[in-house]
Amino acid sequence: MITMHEPTTRRTWLWIAALTLLALALRLGFMTQAYVDHPVRGDAGEYINYAWNIAEHGVFSKQARDTTQPVVPDSFRDPGYPLILAMQIKATPEFGPWYQAVMLTQCILGALTVMCYLLAARRWLPLHWLVAAGMLMAVWPHSVTLPIYIVSESLFAFLLAAAFACIAEATARRSKGWAVGGAAFFTCAALTNAVVLPVAPLLAIAGFIWLRSWRPVWITLLVASLAFSAPWLLRNAALASQDSAGGRAAMNFVQGSWPDYHSAYRTHYLNPGHDDGTLERIDAEVNLIGTDRKAGYDAVLHRLADNPVRYAGWYASKPALLWGWDIQMGDGDIYVYPTVNSPFRTMAPLRALAALIYVLNPLLACLALLGCVASLCRPKEPVAFGIASVLIFVTAVYTILQAEPRYAIAFRGAEMIMATYGMALAAQWVRRRKQRGLTEAPAH
Repeated sequence: MITMHEPTTRRTWLWIAALTLLALALRLGFMTQAYVDHPVRGDAGEYINYAWNIAEHGVFSKQARDTTQPVVPDSFRDPGYPLILAMQIKATPEFGPWYQAVMLTQCILGALTVMCYLLAARRWLPLHWLVAAGMLMAVWPHSVTLPIYIVSESLFAFLLAAAFACIAEATARRSKGWAVGGAAFFTCAALTNAVVLPVAPLLAIAGFIWLRSWRPVWITLLVASLAFSAPWLLRNAALASQDSAGGRAAMNFVQGSWPDYHSAYRTHYLNPGHDDGTLERIDAEVNLIGTDRKAGYDAVLHRLADNPVRYAGWYASKPALLWGWDIQMGDGDIYVYPTVNSPFRTMAPLRALAALIYVLNPLLACLALLGCVASLCRPKEPVAFGIASVLIFVTAVYTILQAEPRYAIAFRGAEMIMATYGMALAAQWVRRRKQRGLTEAPAH
């Protein structure tokens, strides 16, 4: 097993700093060159509505700003990202400077995400593999383009990485204080993307069972994460709004059960009004679940049962779709919204880099799976165990709901850590085979 528990050397710290600065430079460079055609569209419009209502009314609601109706709270989206946007609206109310501040903040968060994952893995990944992971995280095209869009993944990726960095310190130092910090970051991540809401409690329970050396840390993580998330869950439970997190999950479940959803969406996106009615049928099932939950889910299950082979193949293919390359719910390729003057189009070195990573993407996904399996089958390193658990968990959740490659961008750092771990294991296996062959070779 590849593990290293030596004190972090000055050389390691220098590499972490250099890779963090590289990540920041690439993101800032992309931000200064590329620009988004109409950045307020799709999810961005809803996030801005939430942020505006928080800043102006102190109410978490996606209600449009120009309505004359009272602002009604809801729980359709998660509060973390709109709260950050609202703070920036308070500081810079005009759109132009505000949008620049948002992009700059997200570039910094992107670089800090790289730094946090390197801090999390520095004790158990040998330095050359740690550097390889850092290089992949720093230059990954989706992660470089992400900060210029008003979407939650930049913030969410940082919070998740910071949680793992805290857990690494908690287990290395046997520190309950660092475990509380990890619980705080996990909770903030869950309040930015509710998909990971169960992660901290489940990870704490699994760690308590299988990683017994750190049981006080896992108990602290469990108690603190439940305590931190309880107020928001109680607030949502008390709301009467139909725009709820449960309704959004049901919508994603229905959309994700249709193999034709992404193609229908893109047809409508590129040529409004020219789809074949698929979106209307999907919306009808979503609305049925909203009015009669049992009848709605029965309708979905009957549809799946009518063609079990097709849908079994569809669900089996969704993990590959999630970790694929082309963003489906957006402009495609590595772009969430239409992006003009992208350096990945205008600069030959970056075009070549993107092409190389595109080719390597399936291989890296397989290596990450190898790293995850090894970490879970022989759970000795707590951070590797935690990262692997999260990757397997979110892949399962998005396979059930909607497998959109944009959602995977927030987990690319974790994937790269596991992919380089998988490379290290594969290289170790090759070395052992060669050594065995040398020792077993007949003498001449």
